[in-house]
Amino acid sequence: MEDATGSIIKFASDKLGLKVSSIHKSVRAAMPTTEERARLQISFGQPLLEMERVAFLADGRPYEYALTRYRGDKFEYRAIDNL
Repeated sequence: MEDATGSIIKFASDKLGLKVSSIHKSVRAAMPTTEERARLQISFGQPLLEMERVAFLADGRPYEYALTRYRGDKFEYRAIDNL
């Protein structure tokens, strides 16, 4: 159960011995479906923030894919670039 509720990146490293070398993220505006509007209690025309994430192993193979949608008025995306 711990593996199922924890970080998939940590699981890859600690349990499988795999090295995740990069995570690519895209953030964009997206119009919600009728079901998403109802579930998220938002009005017609209010866009969502959509984040697409792909994690790659050191050998270039994709390891994780996630597509998530958030209410734009309730979510903040922050990025830090360490140079």
